[in-house]
Amino acid sequence: MKWSGLYLVGYGVFLIGALLALWKMGVLASIGPVWTAIGVIIAIGLREQILRFAQDDRGKGCPHTSSATHRIDHRDTVGDG
Repeated sequence: MKWSGLYLVGYGVFLIGALLALWKMGVLASIGPVWTAIGVIIAIGLREQILRFAQDDRGKGCPHTSSATHRIDHRDTVGDG
């Protein structure tokens, strides 16, 4: 999780740069503001999915689940009798 802040900053810079490049080429003017907004929302969603995948890949699990839902009973399972 320590690199996620840097990742989010880098992704934001990339997204802003891509939008500025499309605006400068006139692409955003031809597709309109509604489709531009839809594309930005999709790009933000992709960022979230990539970030979640990166967290799962490091073995930390999904950030939406708490450790309380995955408790393991460490008591001895062998009984006395």
